[in-house]
Amino acid sequence: MSGKGQDSQETLPNGAPSDSAEDDQSDAADDLIEPEILEKLPPEAKKQIKAQLSMMSVTAPLQNPLARKITPEHISRIIDLSEKDSTNAYKDTRASRRFAFGYVLIFLGLFVFLTIFLTPLDKDLYQSIITFLLTFLAGVGGGFGVKSYMDRNR
Repeated sequence: MSGKGQDSQETLPNGAPSDSAEDDQSDAADDLIEPEILEKLPPEAKKQIKAQLSMMSVTAPLQNPLARKITPEHISRIIDLSEKDSTNAYKDTRASRRFAFGYVLIFLGLFVFLTIFLTPLDKDLYQSIITFLLTFLAGVGGGFGVKSYMDRNR
């Protein structure tokens, strides 16, 4: 049952015929190591390196198959989309800061209004309103603190 070609070929410990293994080894070595460097190595070291590289290429592919299909147009498209994403993130951050600044201005305006107009009329009412506002702000700050703590632990 053995064919004529199989009798003349030696098999390696992994069971592959030696000529195909050498072809694979030279392909893997040529892809990863410059030919000038391989020529300078002694034959035994060259065989060992080629064997190790071929085993690496068998166990794990050297390159993602999609990476071979990427063209310069794809790369420029990825860069453009990344630039748009950065621009949108900047705009979002800027809008968030504007809203936060607006909230601070509203709070300060309310505080100044209460201090100027309500203090001379009714100090007890002013004190209870300020206590309520400070309690509200502490609750908001505590909520943000708990949320950030929970997000950090995920």
